[in-house]
Amino acid sequence: MEQDASSDVMPPEKRKKRFRPPRSLLSLGRYTLMRGFALIVVVAVGVYLTVMIANMGGYVDEIRKGEIRTAADEAASQPDIHARPAMVNAGLIES
Repeated sequence: MEQDASSDVMPPEKRKKRFRPPRSLLSLGRYTLMRGFALIVVVAVGVYLTVMIANMGGYVDEIRKGEIRTAADEAASQPDIHARPAMVNAGLIES
């Protein structure tokens, strides 16, 4: 009742063949993924640098804060500010 070890192996024509994509298809997929990743990184860095340059490293924020502070101080320094309606005062501050 001993079975021979060679009988456990199926003949090649009866084995199921697993699908394996061609090597060139794998290379193409890897190349596409790497190029896509590189493109995303380059675009992200470009957008970041563009925003930083356009914003002058945060200096634009300081300029706007100064403008707002100046407008509010000018409006508050007028002696008749409490005699005018609030909507008129808001218009003066916005301009």
